[in-house]
Amino acid sequence: MAGVNAHDAKKQRANLQASTDRLDLMGIATMLLNCRANCCPAQSGIYRNLRTIVRHRRKLVVMSTEVRNRIHGVVDRLFPGFLDERKTDIVPFTKSSLYLMEDRFSARQIRRRKPQKLIEILKRFDTKEPETTALKLQQYAKQVLNTPVEYVSTLQLSLAQHVKHLKCLNEGIHQLEKEIAVNLAQTQGAFLTSFRGIGIVLAAGTTAEIGDPQEQKPLNNLVSYAGIIPRIKQTGGPYGKTYTTSVAKRCNRILKDYVVKSALHLGLHGPDDLMIDYKRRDASGQHADFGMGRRYLRTALSLMRSSQIDGCHRRLKAECLILSVRTLIMAPRYSDPGKSQDISSYQFAKVGHYGQGLPPATPNFEYLKW
Repeated sequence: MAGVNAHDAKKQRANLQASTDRLDLMGIATMLLNCRANCCPAQSGIYRNLRTIVRHRRKLVVMSTEVRNRIHGVVDRLFPGFLDERKTDIVPFTKSSLYLMEDRFSARQIRRRKPQKLIEILKRFDTKEPETTALKLQQYAKQVLNTPVEYVSTLQLSLAQHVKHLKCLNEGIHQLEKEIAVNLAQTQGAFLTSFRGIGIVLAAGTTAEIGDPQEQKPLNNLVSYAGIIPRIKQTGGPYGKTYTTSVAKRCNRILKDYVVKSALHLGLHGPDDLMIDYKRRDASGQHADFGMGRRYLRTALSLMRSSQIDGCHRRLKAECLILSVRTLIMAPRYSDPGKSQDISSYQFAKVGHYGQGLPPATPNFEYLKW
């Protein structure tokens, strides 16, 4: 399978003003004849499946953000300030918050509810200090402006549908995260979770876009592909003056997003040496996220290709971490009533991926103390 850049294929069409199936196919065929297609063996097998799931989750997260913004607009008309934790002591979009917004939600109706009933609702969803929260919520409801009665029912119906939509998206995201963890555990990218500050989502996103590390191009090409290195232009021969420009806009934006987020997490919550390096880059006026992102990619490729970093202890930590994640999170997917299964045997059954050459073993949770 070969892929072509849509913008370049458009320039190869016979007619740049019109677009038909025949013209588009001729543009693609011209790209293939000029050997300008991209055949990436790194994106195949389990890595391609992982990329499909990760990108699907990414789209659901965007949709979830859109629905949350719509909910903010409706809530500001029914009960202004309800989604501000400082005013109500209720964390926005938690189970208790969604339950209150889903049924008979307005400032007037919240104010008229019995305090004991409101406390029971907050206790049911494990709200911190439900008595104090219920009292503060009803006191704040007396201070805000009330929505005209003729608009309340319509806004409540709209809000209830938005809440149902958000719950459906959250459930889909949660299910996809479980599938992502299952697929990640079968790749070399599982070792990325040994970084402090890098979780399953960031590790899976980086792994999915990089693909098989054994088939991936050298680091310099990968850094340019991620769009985190500035372009350098030189005129007048090898001894001429060089000009450093901004980073290229033509890159894998999804990979760039995951690498920059990972760099930020390493700078805030990562190992001590990486946190110091991040602060040093930021203090000297450098782009700390890009600089740390390049270092993260270099270390990630080394870790994925060799399955170890800084000695065997980190490898043991990574093995134990992945096995514990599979045992605690993904075990229900493979559980069968009346039939016990060995999670570790499934983990090491994948020859050619994580755990190659290692016999089935039971995870040693003593290494999690490190």
